[in-house]
Amino acid sequence: MQNLLPLFTRKLSAIVFSSVFLTLLFVSCKDYTEDTRDICCNDCSRISLNYRYIRIDDDEYGTFIKTMRHFLFDEKGLFIKEIKNNSDNSQNLVISGLAAGSYSVLTIANSSVEVFNPELVEGKTELNKLHLILPKQSTGQIDDCSPLYWNLQKIVVPGKDECALKQKYICDLSNIHCRLKVTVAWESLPPGDGEYSIELSDVSTEYSLYSPDNYNLNIKDGVVHNFPFHTEVAGTHYCKKVKLFDLKLETEFRTFRYFEDRIPYISVYYKGKAITDKINLKRAFLEWGWNVNKRPEQIYNIQFTILKDGSVVLSQWFEGSVEDWQDGGSINISK
Repeated sequence: MQNLLPLFTRKLSAIVFSSVFLTLLFVSCKDYTEDTRDICCNDCSRISLNYRYIRIDDDEYGTFIKTMRHFLFDEKGLFIKEIKNNSDNSQNLVISGLAAGSYSVLTIANSSVEVFNPELVEGKTELNKLHLILPKQSTGQIDDCSPLYWNLQKIVVPGKDECALKQKYICDLSNIHCRLKVTVAWESLPPGDGEYSIELSDVSTEYSLYSPDNYNLNIKDGVVHNFPFHTEVAGTHYCKKVKLFDLKLETEFRTFRYFEDRIPYISVYYKGKAITDKINLKRAFLEWGWNVNKRPEQIYNIQFTILKDGSVVLSQWFEGSVEDWQDGGSINISK
């Protein structure tokens, strides 16, 4: 009995050591592959995409991004499938199981009303023909777009001979909506308490989501925002009814981004009758030095002061960040 005890002890120690080693190996492999690929798990196709939104210096993803949808396209640009978000960490997307080759991941954030045209059909819809559209209402007009952000990321899945330890991409989301805040005031008194409306015309409602003409803006070292252009589809009307408060009208329009060749007109109505001419905001933007294609975040504030003789003084300022804030001048527009 005394001779068997040391032997039993040695066998028990060997079993415990083997169990601990296998447990550590499994945990190590699991931890490594949470957002990267690891050789121990033999998954060269595991790709990690980390999304961020940097306006100035810090990542403000949690403040501005509420939802994201991801769409996968193959090397030829054909739609493969929509990829579900990681429920534990929506900022990090992990894709695995793909064959070696090149792919594109299209990400649209915060979208609630926009639609794809044509609709996404697996193996048929082509990325280079895909548009994002803000649908028109039954009246033929549009409503506010979503506070949209996007990213288009090309990824490469290596073959087994090229399997690296990590395959990780940092994806910068870009702001692809515009906010125009409008105030209308009178030099004397407004015409009455009836129904007022403010209308934008020639508003872009369609983005081309893949184009060699997409343009980039450098935010800071290592951070680049990329923007899609609108299509050649004619702009549409966007009219908002506004109530008079404290002898002023105040409202905000949220639309697709403005472009240097597509800046809307604006006009004010009372009881269905125009009380201002159709004002060309492009002319005003040029005079104020607002280069819309150079603004990574488009937030504009404009005030109309309607004078006694019916002419309009258009005042403005830009709001995007403390660094970019600037006082605006004013333009007198004769009636």
